[in-house]
Amino acid sequence: MLPREAYTNADALIRAFFRLTVSRRHLLQWTTAEENENSRHIGISLISLAAGIVCLFAGTAIHRFSGIMFLSEIPFSVFSAKIKKAPVRKISSDERETLVSYCRDMWKFFDDFCTSEYNYLIPDNIQLNSQFNIAKRTSPTNLGLMLCTFLASRDLGFIDTKEMYVRISLSLDTIGNLPVYKGNLYNWYNIETLSIMEPEFISSVDSGNFLCCLTALKEGLKEYTDELPQITELTDKINRLIDRCDFGFLYSPRRNLFHTGFDVKNNKFSDSYYDLLMSESRMAGYFAVAKGHAPVKHWQALGRPLSADGRYTGTVSWSGTMFEYFMPALFLPDIPRTLADESLNFCIYAQKKRVRKTDIPYGISESAYYSFDPALNYRYKAHGVSSLAMKRNNENETVISPYSTFLTLPFDPHSAMKNLEHLKEIGMYGKFGFYEAVDFTPSRTDGHNYAIIKSYMAHHVGMSFLSAANAVFSGIMQKRFMENSFMAGGESLL
Repeated sequence: MLPREAYTNADALIRAFFRLTVSRRHLLQWTTAEENENSRHIGISLISLAAGIVCLFAGTAIHRFSGIMFLSEIPFSVFSAKIKKAPVRKISSDERETLVSYCRDMWKFFDDFCTSEYNYLIPDNIQLNSQFNIAKRTSPTNLGLMLCTFLASRDLGFIDTKEMYVRISLSLDTIGNLPVYKGNLYNWYNIETLSIMEPEFISSVDSGNFLCCLTALKEGLKEYTDELPQITELTDKINRLIDRCDFGFLYSPRRNLFHTGFDVKNNKFSDSYYDLLMSESRMAGYFAVAKGHAPVKHWQALGRPLSADGRYTGTVSWSGTMFEYFMPALFLPDIPRTLADESLNFCIYAQKKRVRKTDIPYGISESAYYSFDPALNYRYKAHGVSSLAMKRNNENETVISPYSTFLTLPFDPHSAMKNLEHLKEIGMYGKFGFYEAVDFTPSRTDGHNYAIIKSYMAHHVGMSFLSAANAVFSGIMQKRFMENSFMAGGESLL
């Protein structure tokens, strides 16, 4: 590449000298690197060809060696200039029909439980094992996903614009009257009494998730203003909820990172921070920088430790879960050939590889598993893939969650649909769509091949619903989020 570099630098030097001292014209003329590569690639390769031939047939051994190196630049440059095309990520008409049917069943969960009995707030989960149980609490993430699910249900035609307006309005009225700290919702509320649940804690990621959901919701509602002018009442309420929130108080200027949260009763920030790019907090961090709650150096401070598996390379997360990688992609667009894009592909590959030699579906994330606490509630924890994780995971445990597959729908739709069909075949489908998870861990399945966790969690159902909407409508929630002027202004971070 030396002749090419020499030619390029000499050309620039001669042009600059001529324009400055002789012609005095085109002093501000310039071309981008991409334009330069496209327009002059062949000409510069001919320079390497000529230099290579001269050196190959004249001079000493070192000259002939240089000639070979100069000639090798041509195929190398042609090969390296080829840009890998982004994969086609559209679903077929049959897949679309199946996916909409899944969404219709998931919608029943919100339709049945987001009622006046619970002040139009969605319960955290329901459990259908030996006894039916409703967890009468909710979180900011649950609420944000609930509101966006109302919007997506209108997109899919499950409800009309008037019903969407009524549902969102009732829920926003309740949310607007919940006790807050510096405008931030607390981590848990009792949905019957609307009181704060102990501990009185403000979660950075939950607050960020709620704000991101509100941002996409507001932009999406504007699309229906012509059908119902009262929609502007909702967007005004949403603006007030966003504007009252001091999200920046959770940011540590010393560390350039967000604390995981704040203990209100003890007036104390958590000692831990969200410090990795591949984290569910990525979305909250982007919102904070784009909205001015945190400086750009926060984004730069997020860790990007690399790992490789086969021909794939990407950044790792803490637990190696689908959730950490793909939850932010509900609203953040995927830019092809970026580090984040490569990391998402890396995650899908590693997740599939984890179960490749078995007849087990893929999709490992944080979820409930087949173990019970003293109150007979399913236990819950993060399950991950070791090649994706900084922490050590127990490779003897295998718990598969359908929402993990749903999150990958916009990125790997055909494999995702086949995986969901596999899950359905083993009995993972119920009244409200796919159950929470299936546990293949031998020590917990009482001699059976697997045990099904028959519960539905609001944030898992909500994420599945929105990801399906993104797959059906070509990233509709991402587009709405980025239609916000502040969010659009931060796109260069991605």
